Amino acid sequence: MARWQEMSAIVVLGQDQGLIAFIQQAAVELSYYLTTMTGRPWGIVTADVPGPAVRLALDPLLEAADHEAVRIQSGPAGVRITGAAPVGVRHGAYIVLEKAGVMWLAPHEAWTVLPEQIRDIPDLDETHKPRYVRRNLASPWSISADPILNPMERLGDWDRHNRMYGDKYVEIQHTWQVIYPNKPQLNIQYPGSVCTNPSGLQQVEPTHPEIRRIAREWAQTRLATSPTTWIIHVNERLTEMAVPVAPEDGMEVFCDSWFTPPGNYDGQIVSDRVFGLANDVAATVAAQGKLVSCTSYAWFYKVPAFPLAANLVAVVTT
Repeated sequence: MARWQEMSAIVVLGQDQGLIAFIQQAAVELSYYLTTMTGRPWGIVTADVPGPAVRLALDPLLEAADHEAVRIQSGPAGVRITGAAPVGVRHGAYIVLEKAGVMWLAPHEAWTVLPEQIRDIPDLDETHKPRYVRRNLASPWSISADPILNPMERLGDWDRHNRMYGDKYVEIQHTWQVIYPNKPQLNIQYPGSVCTNPSGLQQVEPTHPEIRRIAREWAQTRLATSPTTWIIHVNERLTEMAVPVAPEDGMEVFCDSWFTPPGNYDGQIVSDRVFGLANDVAATVAAQGKLVSCTSYAWFYKVPAFPLAANLVAVVTT
């Protein structure tokens, strides 16, 4: 068993040339909470110490399990947190603090729970990895400017503590209107590439070869010009892992002419067209190790009649 009363140091192994940001966050947060709960200071050092301690380390071999994977071991030598990458070390720090009794129940300090008595950690050896590539809580943008509530900073803290973010980001957006900003011009340039939807507005025909070419080229340009994304409320720049290729919101998704007879709505046809385009783009970016995200909204909720690309993230919404 790892007994907190026998430890007082957080040892960062292999980082004597300066701490990587995620590992530094892990060490600082461990020091803060362990000092608060034990009532005595916990130092952060980069040279190993004799006896039990909390040790932070990296092991790239864990990457085979997952980029964000972390191995947590505890016993008489203390607690060892080993990440496949620095972000895994940070995840592990919060997992260990949860095992010690800390809970972050909601994005506000009133919902941060510290135990009356810190819990020792029994002998264990376990590896953790996230279940989902995109897992963050929706942001309360409408009140983000309130200087008293300061919800964005609090939400960022809650997201980090609950491992809602890694060091990579899967963007989810409605983008057809960005990819195809001038549909009337498209229809002139490429006859048959645009149709009319039930609202009387124009929509692209996702099966048209020029529509697919434009989407593929747009995706490559976006990856080249926007390789990272700044996440405001966590105050971190993350590597962009996905290109969002999803229709506009609302009734503008489909055209009457897609159905037989025209106007006889069929969700299967809409799903096949929407995800067919997304699949095509996914094949284009797969060689770069990137993903494509596509929402699965009410108008195209059915499972496509063909297999989805392995690098396509279908976002199920409720």
